[in-house]
Amino acid sequence: MKCRVVTAEPQHRWCEALYEAQAAKLLLYGRALGLSHMEAEDVLQETFIALWQVKAEPQKPAWYVLRSYRNRALNYRRSLWRRLTRE
Repeated sequence: MKCRVVTAEPQHRWCEALYEAQAAKLLLYGRALGLSHMEAEDVLQETFIALWQVKAEPQKPAWYVLRSYRNRALNYRRSLWRRLTRE
């Protein structure tokens, strides 16, 4: 699935380029972490929504998005297991 991000603001072009370069890799990484394809897509969307709200481009954007995605994926899995044990 190829998504095209439409950006009106020039300060977010780095985020668009980062999405184009890293989205497929991050989905595969999410699958390797044990997420289903839909869960990996949800975490990817949450990651880039949060990244979009960052005021300036990080020094190492590829590392930043990878770490952010990993943290969100692990938090997703952790919250899922907690919810299942509660119910």
